[in-house]
Amino acid sequence: MSKAGSSTDAFRVMLLGNGGVGKTCITLKFTYDEFEEPYNPSRHDLYSKNVEKDGKTYTILIVDTAGQESYARITDVQIRESDYFLLIFALNNLESFNYCKELRDYVQRLKEPEGPVRMALVGNKVDLVQANPKTREVTKAQAVALAEQWNVRFNHIKIPYVETSAKANININEIFMSALDEILKHTVATETKEKPKKVKKKGLCSIL
Repeated sequence: MSKAGSSTDAFRVMLLGNGGVGKTCITLKFTYDEFEEPYNPSRHDLYSKNVEKDGKTYTILIVDTAGQESYARITDVQIRESDYFLLIFALNNLESFNYCKELRDYVQRLKEPEGPVRMALVGNKVDLVQANPKTREVTKAQAVALAEQWNVRFNHIKIPYVETSAKANININEIFMSALDEILKHTVATETKEKPKKVKKKGLCSIL
């Protein structure tokens, strides 16, 4: 977590996934409510949006790794500094789904010393497979099973699975607000755990 001016808290959400799965489209839809087709995946690599929750303003910093799909170009620093990860694949691309498994392990290796890794598995382009079911290469059951497998393996935290569409604006706000919820839960839990306990002094008295 980092501070972004005054009393606004800023949190980093990193989008990871194969090229062409829609990472930049998801980012632009959330931050600017726009959809580019075709889009320029190298337009920016860091976006931000202020959101309101429970009467407080938070800044969500979005690290878009478009054009940086190889491990060599995704810096360890970016991963370590991020608070939450969206592992994104395209529902019409099985290879991109399998790649998320590699990304999950890669992120875990870097973040594990800092504790549980908060993330979600995201199947994008649901509008395409709804319009033409034959194009779907990854079933919902497959994706849910993978998320549950991760939950069993890393049972300290639940990893959800969500299907999205940047074009049709399906579950775009939801994945980022859910990320914020999880980050805040972790932040509160950490602060509570680290808060020093008051020690009662015994056997001390004074006579006036």
